[in-house]
Amino acid sequence: MHLMRIRRWPEVPGELYEAGQAPFGTAMVASEQTWRYEVEYGYVVDGRRYRGHRLSAWPMIASGIARGVLDLQARGIRRIGDKVLVIHHPRKPRRSYLVRPGWGGIAVLLALALLPPALYFLHFGI
Repeated sequence: MHLMRIRRWPEVPGELYEAGQAPFGTAMVASEQTWRYEVEYGYVVDGRRYRGHRLSAWPMIASGIARGVLDLQARGIRRIGDKVLVIHHPRKPRRSYLVRPGWGGIAVLLALALLPPALYFLHFGI
């Protein structure tokens, strides 16, 4: 499972240049505007500098009062003083995230994948 592999990726210190909610797409009415959390950060792996823009392997878009969920996701950014910890692919360091996938999110995804077929077979039989 991809998220479990990401949990094992190495991490390096990096610099956070920008972070915050930004509009996603267009809306005819302001209350219908959707938002996403955008980040921009830099880090060094094996002497080479990289720039990243992915907060998490779980990209989220929210609108209305659900925008608070975006801030909750951003709380997963781990900091050491004025630096942030960047997790990166071991062989492709340009692929990186600031938030490591948690076991709770992996469990929810697994439940969403397994529960519907299980309920189907319980209801209709094999």
